[in-house]
This record gives sequence, structure tokens and C-alpha cells, in this order.
Amino acid sequence: MAAIHTFRLVWVSPHHGAGIATETKPDAVVQYRGETMIVSPKR
Repeated sequence: MAAIHTFRLVWVSPHHGAGIATETKPDAVVQYRGETMIVSPKR
């Protein structure tokens, strides 16, 4: 059984995801199951 990993992604900008504090609202949450994935920011 392959492990599934959850990644919470944050696209960094001057007012989001920058600085010392941990960002509480990720821009994307993906489930990695060992296969190639392409994740892009929403436009």
C-alpha cells in the first residue's frame, strides 16, 4: 500500500505567505500518491 501525503501549498507574495508567521490559509491542498503531478496557481 502506497503512502499518501498531503501538501498545503502557499504561493508567496508580499502580503501572503511571507514573514515569520505560518500562513493559515493555503492556496491549494493536494494529495500526493507517488505519481507525477503539476500544480499551478489559479489565475
